[in-house]
Order: sequence, then structure tokens, then C-alpha cells
Amino acid sequence: MLAAMQCTQCGAALADLSASSCPFCGTVLAHELRAAERAAAARALLAEDADGDGVPDALAPLLEAQKAKQTRDEERERYRSERSARMLELENARTNLSTLRNSGNLGCGAVTALVVAVIAASVWSIVMGMAIETDPWLGLHARLFCPMVCDGCRAPYSILTWRSGSGRDTSDHLGAYCRNPTIDLDRLDRSGLASRRGELGPYELPGGMGAFIGSTVPVFFLVVLPIVYVRARRGRREGLATLEERVRRLETELARPPPD
Repeated sequence: MLAAMQCTQCGAALADLSASSCPFCGTVLAHELRAAERAAAARALLAEDADGDGVPDALAPLLEAQKAKQTRDEERERYRSERSARMLELENARTNLSTLRNSGNLGCGAVTALVVAVIAASVWSIVMGMAIETDPWLGLHARLFCPMVCDGCRAPYSILTWRSGSGRDTSDHLGAYCRNPTIDLDRLDRSGLASRRGELGPYELPGGMGAFIGSTVPVFFLVVLPIVYVRARRGRREGLATLEERVRRLETELARPPPD
């Protein structure tokens, strides 16, 4: 059995071990004195604030440790978030790089050149034919096509434009007439051409403006295609260099170790 605790002052045996003082002589018991001393020491520690920052000096190391831990946790979370974003960016960059490496230039360049050629040829032919009323190839078109219009037909064209209909239903027309053995176009002014338009049918370039545009598109296409192809190749090289640099940068960043 454990010996009963005795009062250090009077020696009486103490039955109530939780009592703070001796019930016989009133002396404060030793364990209560030790507890009071510890409480006083704790209060003294908590009261000390040498730097005057409002935080007891005894708690400062604990608070600093907690703050350091919170900072590390935030850095780890930020690292994980940034790493996930970089991994996704790297995956997309690799996919784009592979697509660009395997893509061809000639097909896309030809389509682009054709679109540009159609637009440019249309604008050029309309301006030259409808506005200026002249050969879209500055005389070469008539030299090439007039011999196909009729026997004895020759360059240059006499071009006549007119508008038919009224209101919203109006439409513009163009007639390109070749020099011919029957009608002396050199002696006809614009009103003369208009008055004899019905007789000039056999010597008219079939298709009118459509023929101008259709025959001009291949010319513009042959001019535009090399330009588009060269620009596409240069753009592809620059795009490859940019993507390769991005992949290298992301791989380097992802290889860095996480924060401690």
C-alpha cells in the first residue's frame, strides 16, 4: 500500500489528497505551493515583452514556428498549383509542336494563294474594266483572246459598260469588242458603240467581266503562290522555334525540386 501523505508542518496524516491545506494546522501543502510557483513563473513569462510587440517573449518562438510552417505550406500549395498549370501548358505545347512539325505548307499555301488571287483578280478586273474601261492586262488580254473570238479579230478591245434595270434590280454589264474586218471600231465613240451593240455580238469577248476575272485569276495565283509559300515557310520556322523554346523552358521549370 502507498503511505498516506503527511503534513510537513504538524505531521498529521492527510486522507484527502486533493486538499490544498492541512485540515489540522492550516498549513498550505507542498504540492499546492509547487503549483502556485509554477503558475507564478508562467505568468511572469507571459508578462515579459522585451521588444514591446505585444507578444510575450515566451510565445514568440512558437508563433514564429507556426508562421514559418504556414509560409512553407502556402509555398508548397503554390508550387503544386503552378506545377499543374505548367504540366498542362507543356502538354499543349508538345501537341502544337507535333502538329506543326507534321503539317504541310504547300496545300494550305495553295488554298490561301487561290483565295487571295480570286479577290485581287476580281477587284483588278472590275476597276480596269468597269471604272477605266480598258484591257485588264493592259493590251495583252485582247492580243491573246481576240484571235479566238472570230477570224480576223484582233486587239485592242473597245470596251462599253452600261446599267440595266431600275431600283434595286439594276445590274452592271461590260462588253469587250475586238477589232474586226466588218465594223470599224476606231470610228465609233461611246454612243456609237452603244447604238450598234446588237451588231457587235459576233466580235464580243464571251463572258465579259466574268472572262476578265476568270482569265486573270491564274495570273494572280502564279504571282501570289510563291509569296504565300515563302511567308508560310518562314512563319512555320518561327513557330517551331517559339514552341521548341517554350517546351525547353517548361521542362526546365518542372525539373526544379519542390520547396522544403
